Amino acid sequence: MIAILMYHRVCEPKLSDPRPGLCVSPEVFDAQLREIAARGYRFVTFAELAERTPKGKLAVLTFDDGTEDNYHEAFPILKRHGASATVFVVTGLLGRPNAYAGSAVDGGHTILTSSQVAEMAAAGIEFGSHTCTHRSLPSLSDEELERELSESRRSLAAIVQREVLAIAYPYGHRDARVLAATGRAGYRFGCTTNRGRNSDLSASLLLKRIPMRNGIRGARLRYRLSRWYDLEHRLRRRRHRTTKTARSAPEDRDRR
Repeated sequence: MIAILMYHRVCEPKLSDPRPGLCVSPEVFDAQLREIAARGYRFVTFAELAERTPKGKLAVLTFDDGTEDNYHEAFPILKRHGASATVFVVTGLLGRPNAYAGSAVDGGHTILTSSQVAEMAAAGIEFGSHTCTHRSLPSLSDEELERELSESRRSLAAIVQREVLAIAYPYGHRDARVLAATGRAGYRFGCTTNRGRNSDLSASLLLKRIPMRNGIRGARLRYRLSRWYDLEHRLRRRRHRTTKTARSAPEDRDRR
């Protein structure tokens, strides 16, 4: 079983933050890593998943955006635990604030610099793409989509000096065209915002993740690592598809 845990920032949540729910305090992050390991999970990267058939209970720690607190706060804790992680960084904003185009709630947090990325990569942290500019991929033209996927992968590979295997779709947005372009760009893994664990890698470009928050500890964390959490969100997705189909179906009217 593969649990892909989705983090954003590791810092003390502040009321002034535009999205405080995406912050996990360093103390809580440290405790979460201890609890995950205590549940029998082994921390791995996507590169490790690509090399061998997954066996046992595996955990992939992922960080979306790649803000500087990943270096200042999360990185020392990861090293202390001997834990690997994958940071999905917005390559076009390295060293700059995360003021994403079209977003009114992001901003005020600086993205990692290229030197910080290189240092973390040299210490065993894996890096994946979060595209160049964090735009919603389905809204882009074919040319823009290819540029967001391919240029971010190339520029990141040049910094970390290794192949970039994984991407996290900005906002979780993707469609059939995006998935096809992702495969053509050379990615082997794609992370969504769909919730749950992954029993295998058969849908490697549509991997589910478990969002992590500051209040997820103890029983809450154990639940998110259980089959009951998987079942809950599988049923939710099924109900959503059924409702969506019913709303889009034409009315069956007697036109005689």
